[in-house]
Amino acid sequence: MFGRKRKQSKVIRSDGMDLNPNVPYDDIKWKLTADVEDYDGQINEYKHNPIAHTIVSEPASDATRNGFRLVIPSNPDLQAQYQQALDNLELKEELTKQLVYRGAQGDGYLSIGTLENDNSGDTSKPIVPANVVDVPFVHAFGQNHVQECVVNDDPTSNDYGKEQAIELQPTQSGSTFNKSGNVVPNAGKPDPIIIDQS
Repeated sequence: MFGRKRKQSKVIRSDGMDLNPNVPYDDIKWKLTADVEDYDGQINEYKHNPIAHTIVSEPASDATRNGFRLVIPSNPDLQAQYQQALDNLELKEELTKQLVYRGAQGDGYLSIGTLENDNSGDTSKPIVPANVVDVPFVHAFGQNHVQECVVNDDPTSNDYGKEQAIELQPTQSGSTFNKSGNVVPNAGKPDPIIIDQS
């Protein structure tokens, strides 16, 4: 009964990168693929996959659940005025959207619109805080609008490695209405927009 040898099975081990366990170890190499992300596909996955939706949206809603409250003990009227201005911007909702974009696409951005005393309309130049008169909007957007990030690569600068500006490519040129009320898309691709990090 103990005289017979059992046939041992051959165990093939894999390190997790190798999908074919019979490939020799020296032949395992990183496979380079295209560096293009499908951001619209990622948002589509977020919208239609309940697990992905929960993973992305729960931390975003938890982070902004309580909203924001300004406290100016010496001037309650000014506090109420500033709080009303913050509430009108719908800042809580926009920050939640920005965190959703970050979770779904890898990064999210906020565009803060300003009205300035000497407004040249050039978004590529830094904002002078003393010239800001009003903040009419805050909008969140994702990676599908960002064409390029401009990073300071001067190692002698205080801002070395920091984002300096982003180049946006609007995804559509918008539309207008004709005399009969039908939507007419604008022809041509919209021009890119440079936004300074300030």
